[in-house]
Amino acid sequence: MDGYEIVLTADETLLAEYRNIPLGPFLSCIPSDPILSRAVHHLISPKSHANEEFLSLAPLGLRKFESALARDLGKDKVAVVSPKFIKKFIGEKTKVVGIHSMDPIGLGPVSTMFTMGGKYTPYTKYMTEKLLMQLPEDRNFKVVIGGPGSWQFEYKTEVAKQWGIDHIVIGECDRKAGEVMEQIIDGASTVIKIRDCPPAEEIPPNLGATMFSMVEVMRGCGRGCKFCQPNLRKARYIPHEIVRKDIEKNVKAGFSYVWVHSDDIFLYKVESKELYPNREAIEELFSFIMNIEGVKKANPTHGSLAPIAADPELITSLTKILGGNKNNWIGIQPGFETGSNILIEKTMPRKALPFSPSEWENVVFNAVKKLNENYWLPAMTLIIGLPKETEEDVIDTINLVKRLENAGFLFIVAPLAFVPLAAWRNEQFFDVEKEIDEARFNLIYYCWRHTIIEIDRLLPRLTSVGPFMKYMINFIAKFGSRAMLKRMEKWGKKQGYKIMRL
Repeated sequence: MDGYEIVLTADETLLAEYRNIPLGPFLSCIPSDPILSRAVHHLISPKSHANEEFLSLAPLGLRKFESALARDLGKDKVAVVSPKFIKKFIGEKTKVVGIHSMDPIGLGPVSTMFTMGGKYTPYTKYMTEKLLMQLPEDRNFKVVIGGPGSWQFEYKTEVAKQWGIDHIVIGECDRKAGEVMEQIIDGASTVIKIRDCPPAEEIPPNLGATMFSMVEVMRGCGRGCKFCQPNLRKARYIPHEIVRKDIEKNVKAGFSYVWVHSDDIFLYKVESKELYPNREAIEELFSFIMNIEGVKKANPTHGSLAPIAADPELITSLTKILGGNKNNWIGIQPGFETGSNILIEKTMPRKALPFSPSEWENVVFNAVKKLNENYWLPAMTLIIGLPKETEEDVIDTINLVKRLENAGFLFIVAPLAFVPLAAWRNEQFFDVEKEIDEARFNLIYYCWRHTIIEIDRLLPRLTSVGPFMKYMINFIAKFGSRAMLKRMEKWGKKQGYKIMRL
């Protein structure tokens, strides 16, 4: 077989549906021991689009790159295929094999937390290596890593060499995809950094459907948090007609819902210097989406908490547009980051806008309260080991988690290890094994204990499976989460830590 000039794929963890369990993809970050991780993936993710030769669904970023390449070089030269069948599409014509990545080495915050700072191998790393190791050793094509996780190979260049990776592409390729491929074929440097920031009008529509029916409506942020990669990108808003085309591709593939992706949906078309939300523009966007034929449900991926507290009526209005009710909760992933007003002021003062950093604790509380009142479930993340973090900051965070819990709010909060990116790229990774202390241990413990509460309350109605499998997943989740808590208590006791009584 002659093969395709450019063959694109992704590792199998990015092609699984995780039974539509909210935050299910995070389970791909667990350690890849011989039994547990494979059992978990067999149970929660039996359906994988990696079983198709040509991918009917692909990660959003991979679809964007495919579209840009097809525009620049021609559709007939590009194939988006399964990692299981990739060898069938590699031939004499093949010049580049491109791999889309999310957390290829396990340096992401979730993997770092789950694997004790890399002491164990996360499933994402195991599957990425498995994909790369099956490529022919005797080859005349270049192996290229791109996607949101490609930055990890800058920190671990020896891994790239060991795995046979020729080039690492970092940045937005929408306007320069063909040019980048030519550079690679002609022998570019190992690390290719693209500084380009294409206007929204030059980001092409997808050629095919996306995993989870995810559709991009915005890029970039503007809050200025030092640890955050999206903050480095200028805010741009995808034209409605491109959004429509992308949604229609997913509807044609059988989806009736849309995951509306942005770095912060509540900054959509923001005009205020104080970052007060542009309610009219946000309402218009979601009304437009819900009126597209075939769409029955939609929810945003990411959004900050401060705009919710600043304009409570925005959430009330969006709930009506999206049809939220007690039987149809709307999910969103906000950044909690810390419960310390002082640490917010030191590290990310614009996170609280239009409020001041000294109001952060109440901003979080009032935002979660408003979300719950309107049938929104926030799945929040916080960061352990931020530069300048003190024991008092950690205790403030524990107290805020408990305050939210004592109020009876429904929420998930996941503590993640600090990863040095963006303005803090020269800082050190938080070493979970070495830098954990009693306060940080208690924060992880209380967040996990709250997760058990939410598993009991929420998982039965959030799992899209048949009765028997729902029972099995619920049973294992409840049993496993409690076993993990007991194991955590035992480990803490061994270290000499005491559980704080709050």
